[in-house]
Amino acid sequence: MAAAEDDFAPPQGLKERSTERWNNLVDRTKTAETQRDSLRTVLSDTGAPREDLAEHLLTLRLAYRGGPDGMRQALGRLDTLRANIAKQLGVEVPGVDLLSDFPDLAGEVENATMSRENAIAVANARRIAAANTANAQRQHQETTTQADFEQRATAARTRLDELGARLQSTDLDYDAKFKILKENGDFKDIMENFQPEKWGEQFERRYKLLGRVNVKPKPKTATQPLRATGTGGGGSPQPKSMLDAITQGITTEE
Repeated sequence: MAAAEDDFAPPQGLKERSTERWNNLVDRTKTAETQRDSLRTVLSDTGAPREDLAEHLLTLRLAYRGGPDGMRQALGRLDTLRANIAKQLGVEVPGVDLLSDFPDLAGEVENATMSRENAIAVANARRIAAANTANAQRQHQETTTQADFEQRATAARTRLDELGARLQSTDLDYDAKFKILKENGDFKDIMENFQPEKWGEQFERRYKLLGRVNVKPKPKTATQPLRATGTGGGGSPQPKSMLDAITQGITTEE
């Protein structure tokens, strides 16, 4: 995901030469992000599963950078791909036997108990049934994986709330540090690049790295909650928990 334009603004106080270097770095970063997003779009538009993409990219690498031996390997891989496509289509092409995966059907054709045309039709039906079963299993696995992730994420969010309450109750700089992490995009980075079990650990590590923050302590009252509630005077609602604040931060950044 591309960074917001505010992320590219040079820090205040830079000298002219440093600002020029900063802007050059920003230009290279934007170019790299554009190229990355374009590549992602190209790969996604193929519709191929990730493991198949890896295989096809390896074939290309062997063909273009593997020398004679690599080119021979690439040729064999392309022959395999060609045969698989022909079998999926049920189309006979030179060098591809549509009955090679079904010796029982090949035997019936050889014994003249079934025509080759009918045997190929049966083979095609079997392949379609096998593909449907594989797709159903893959979808079930994806659903199970997603449900497992949501369960782990829910537990991680609870732990984040507990961690936020603990830190806020013992650190007068909590709100200032929290604002810094939110504005720097740390919450978004943590949730996108780490497993839920690591969210709390990563947040606390980055929180502690901030050290002391130069802010004035807020006066406390007997009825003031540790975490703000209610809404402000026209902006976003005040977060009721660390999770709410993180969610608001992610939404704002996007």
